Amino acid sequence: IVSTTVESSSTSIRLGGLASGVDYMLRLLAINGNGESDPAVLPFTTRFDRTRTPSREALERLSLDWSPAKASVETVEEGVPSPVDINLDGWVNAEDLVLILDDLNRGD
Repeated sequence: IVSTTVESSSTSIRLGGLASGVDYMLRLLAINGNGESDPAVLPFTTRFDRTRTPSREALERLSLDWSPAKASVETVEEGVPSPVDINLDGWVNAEDLVLILDDLNRGD
């Protein structure tokens, strides 16, 4: 649980320590001389930060643990074991495939 206090004149807040690509619930309430307000509950999802887990690094990590049964593959799906959580966000979804495809299209 992340908690912070801001000045009454503040119109924004920055929370640290949140994981990228994760759903959170923000509870916002006011505490002043008159007491404490009922909390406003706001759901949000943090953006996935692609710079934190480069696809090249993830593919190199995979290559240490897995080698394809075929000498060559025709599609990305054939060449990558499933499920693979490339971005380490706890889910196997299109974001993982996008990282692989971006890396393959760069060709570096």
